[in-house]
Amino acid sequence: MQGPLRFEDQDSARGDQNIAMFYPTSTQMVYRRGLQAIPLSVDLWIHYINFLKETLDPVDPETNNTVRGAYEHAVLAAGTDFRSDRLWEMYINWENEQGNLREVTAIYDRILGIPTQLYSHHFQRFKEHIQNNLPRDLLTPEQFIQLRRELASVNGHGGDDAPPGDDLPSGIEDITDPAKLITEIENMRHRIQEIHQEMFNHNEHEVSKRWTFEEGIKRPYFHVKPLEKAQLKNWKEYLEFEIENGTHERVVVLFERCVISCALYEDFWIKEMVCLQPDLTAAYANFVASLRPSLQKLV
Repeated sequence: MQGPLRFEDQDSARGDQNIAMFYPTSTQMVYRRGLQAIPLSVDLWIHYINFLKETLDPVDPETNNTVRGAYEHAVLAAGTDFRSDRLWEMYINWENEQGNLREVTAIYDRILGIPTQLYSHHFQRFKEHIQNNLPRDLLTPEQFIQLRRELASVNGHGGDDAPPGDDLPSGIEDITDPAKLITEIENMRHRIQEIHQEMFNHNEHEVSKRWTFEEGIKRPYFHVKPLEKAQLKNWKEYLEFEIENGTHERVVVLFERCVISCALYEDFWIKEMVCLQPDLTAAYANFVASLRPSLQKLV
């Protein structure tokens, strides 16, 4: 449950970034309160993570764990938003900077299955990630051994385990021809990409079903100015589509986005309460009741 995110709040967060450097402890508390109130704000998460990077001691061994933990909280809270691509890209770039190629692969395993605006861009970057690095550096030891077994089986070689420090499937360690070795590594890369191509195809289909609705959202933030009828109609139809076809998580996230943009229209609040689990309905009713006077003052 969250309050409305105003357009002006985004500029305010950017303007206060320099002041934050002088009061790191207090600023961190303010960020956390803001993120508790508006967990879907990709901008706020990005500002918060940048703040952590600029204020935490780079020598402290716990700094990377803290930053990674913040990224994880961010993508869990806002990562299923259709426009969350900047957050995912930022997370991937950071892990790349740390040299954590396996973590980068794991992040791609997640984002390639989430319908987002830049889904195709993520897949293109994933393919570059695969081509620019050795398979053994991209996969966990368990994943690497499993892939070697699969390729060895397809090629008619034995499937015995081999230590994960080798780039080649088990059963071909006796190959000394450099050209053949390169071919085997390329086969591994091809298979990794093939597996993720299936994920991409499914995700592309999910994106296509939502693209028109997303294109119809012209004002994703809160403003006192009334929304156009076409905007309200688009939100209503999008919600109905997601309720009928989406997962529970996607329905919840879409409602959270909707009541930011449509905070002044209690029909959407009521619709959200109806779709929530019964034990949450009372809490939402109290929240809406407490929020309404503040919203009315803004009109």
